[in-house]
Amino acid sequence: MIGLATFTVLVLPALAAAQPDGATTQPAAKRPPLTTQRAVEVATAFSEHLVAGQYDAATKPFTQRMRSGLDARKLRQTWLGLAKQLGPFDRFEAPRHERLNESIRVTFPAHWKNATLDMQVVISRAGRIEGLWFRPSATTQPYQPPAYVHAHRYAERSVDIGREPWRLKGRLSVPHDRSLKPAVVLVHGSGPHDMDETIGPNRPFRDLAGGLASAGIVVLRYDKRTHAHGAKMGPEHINVRSEVIEDALAAIECVRTQPGVDPSRVYIVGHSLGGCLAPVIARDAPELAGFVSLSGTLRSMREVIVDQLEYIAGLDATPAEQRAELRSEIERIRSQAQSRPATILGAPVEYWDDLDAHLGETGAAAAREFAGRILVVGGGRDYQITRKDFDRWRAALADRPNTTFRWFSKLNHLYAAGEGMATPAEYGESRPVDESAVSAIAEWIMAGHVD
Repeated sequence: MIGLATFTVLVLPALAAAQPDGATTQPAAKRPPLTTQRAVEVATAFSEHLVAGQYDAATKPFTQRMRSGLDARKLRQTWLGLAKQLGPFDRFEAPRHERLNESIRVTFPAHWKNATLDMQVVISRAGRIEGLWFRPSATTQPYQPPAYVHAHRYAERSVDIGREPWRLKGRLSVPHDRSLKPAVVLVHGSGPHDMDETIGPNRPFRDLAGGLASAGIVVLRYDKRTHAHGAKMGPEHINVRSEVIEDALAAIECVRTQPGVDPSRVYIVGHSLGGCLAPVIARDAPELAGFVSLSGTLRSMREVIVDQLEYIAGLDATPAEQRAELRSEIERIRSQAQSRPATILGAPVEYWDDLDAHLGETGAAAAREFAGRILVVGGGRDYQITRKDFDRWRAALADRPNTTFRWFSKLNHLYAAGEGMATPAEYGESRPVDESAVSAIAEWIMAGHVD
């Protein structure tokens, strides 16, 4: 699961959803259209209040529904939680904007010491804030395919995933040969990822799609619901079924019906959060031939978070002030049995309860009961999901047939190669998914069927 800027295993789910503005009695049909100037003014004032720590003032223009999900106290926790993960806040860049029907989304590139995110503020026709998102910053660098991607071996085409109101854009990579082929659905880590799972300058799902398609495997990747429809997702949608599972199942159904795909050889490859939830997705899609868990865990996510925060706090590059904040958050999580927090790193505690309910013995039992093949993959340089998590899989599935474990000592959480343990700053460097990981997945999938 990739974090806000892949610095922890988490990304905030929907902080708040775009909702009809209930703060005025003037009928919507009689309201003048929202001007770009007005939208930017409201969003800029909000950004200034955030930086100044004026959370009551920042939430004043929120719609009523927005404020019910993200009041001043929760906004403060969210903003300070970002600094705990990403280091001290530096600055906002000048905003860009785009119209969304009657609303306008204003996006500020936001710089912390260790990362840049896009803060997106959605302004309603009535000039009120109806949505707030922190997303991995959109890369402006042109994509450079790794050497193992051979674009002449496959074609790509667009497809739609699921149904309204959650229909998603997807991309199929289809090898040119006419035989029936195995297929893979890529399932994202946490956070509002696009179909490439863009993280800084890196696009790991695009690397995987090109590499696997070059090896003769159909690949489907798609925009995550929180990326495509974040403004429509209210508090009732802050759960892993809405965030991940429903759309993964729709993608599986989509790829099974595509020309050239052998429906008996469809797999999912889940990364991070997707790898954590792969067993329960497979439980709900028993027709799958198998699944791959890339840096997934069966442990409680609270345990994983604590381990990650302790690692970051111990880095020499972590400023003393941030170390103190991280250790305070660690103690807050650990003491929740005595005093249950409203949020963990800015996300509602109910979200973590729901996620943990799908992990642990629930996930292990789903994996043991699944009839298909399983490949569990881990990286030795991954500080987010570590050897501790990989060994938990081995213990849980020790006696299960058709189960393979692969450990890559020089790969990080994004399966990029390097030396020594990874650091948060590494995710800002352009490094493709290593060929060793792509080849291992491709060979394992192909080994499941002999012509």
